Amino acid sequence: QSTWEPPKVGTGMSSYTAYTVHSKTSLPAYPQGESSVMRRYSDFAWLREALVAANPGVIVPPLPEKNATSRFDDEFVEQRRGELERFLHRLAAHPLLHSASELQLFLTSADKLPWEKKSWGSGVLNKMSKV
Repeated sequence: QSTWEPPKVGTGMSSYTAYTVHSKTSLPAYPQGESSVMRRYSDFAWLREALVAANPGVIVPPLPEKNATSRFDDEFVEQRRGELERFLHRLAAHPLLHSASELQLFLTSADKLPWEKKSWGSGVLNKMSKV
């Protein structure tokens, strides 16, 4: 797997960096063999949390730190891209995690990931506005 070409998506506070994740494998768990999807940092965070929850006792590699202040700085974006790529390589090399359904979904699904389908309307800010 590899990640590159990180464009900035959106404007203002809702903007984020999107990473194209290309993967190629001959593992039977990935019938299409090759895929290319766009992912943002929060997608990687979802993947790590989902792997930790689904694989108790398995050490899941860490993600790079989140940084809100310089998140669009070219040097920071390139450093994070490399760290996210290393994260994916470590998952791909792991004897248990390389075939995890969560990783398969992350690498192959063009649809929104499960965490993106949540309804944020019932969150804390919505509840605070009713007080």
